[in-house]
Amino acid sequence: MLAASRHGILSGSLAGAGATILSVRVCADAVKAGALKHLPVSIPPRAFCAVQRADRYRSRAVSALLEILRTHSGL
Repeated sequence: MLAASRHGILSGSLAGAGATILSVRVCADAVKAGALKHLPVSIPPRAFCAVQRADRYRSRAVSALLEILRTHSGL
């Protein structure tokens, strides 16, 4: 989801469109201001993918990042 989409969803909720689930980072200011109420919700872990265009050169920095991700993801 793009940042603009997250903030659009936040704006909709602030305008009264209904409840939503958003990152604490996205809605922290609205919660602090009292415009929204924080309700803790548990959601299952999500899988993420590291992607890169196939026709791009893989730099040493990208290779190092991928190695760190592999090491910490248990793959």
